[in-house]
Amino acid sequence: KSTQFDPIIEKYANHYSLDPSLIKSIIATESAFNPKAVSPKGARGLMQLMPATAQRLGVSNSFDPEENIRGGVKHFRTLMDNFNNDLTLSLAAYNAGENLVQRLGRVPEIKETRNYIKSITSRLEKTDSNPPAETQPDYNPTYRFIDESGILHLTNIPPANMARD
Repeated sequence: KSTQFDPIIEKYANHYSLDPSLIKSIIATESAFNPKAVSPKGARGLMQLMPATAQRLGVSNSFDPEENIRGGVKHFRTLMDNFNNDLTLSLAAYNAGENLVQRLGRVPEIKETRNYIKSITSRLEKTDSNPPAETQPDYNPTYRFIDESGILHLTNIPPANMARD
């Protein structure tokens, strides 16, 4: 589903090497795309940044979509780096706090955090462009490559140097 924030999401997701659909799933779960959202705990804006986190990330106005997304994506990139690109632990840290997840070394036994992870990962599965295996058409993929002479080839036979998934 397209939103008015897509250009900002794409810009910062690409800048911080994150999947834009992941960022959209986080925003959908955090604030339902409401840039003025405020949680009972005081988290603000699209990506629900706590004031101290926003300040640490250089976000002066958490209700400004551009600043909030920039800060939230930067924060999530840091979590991914700190948790060796483990999406589940990074999402847990985004929701329950980085220190708690680092101390435990796992997802905390907090129902809200477990539901949060489930919500985002299920949204991601729905936005995945690959249909489920049982509905995929029965044909070979087309491979496109340019050989040593600069000639473009389109074939259904994988080139020898290409590994198939």
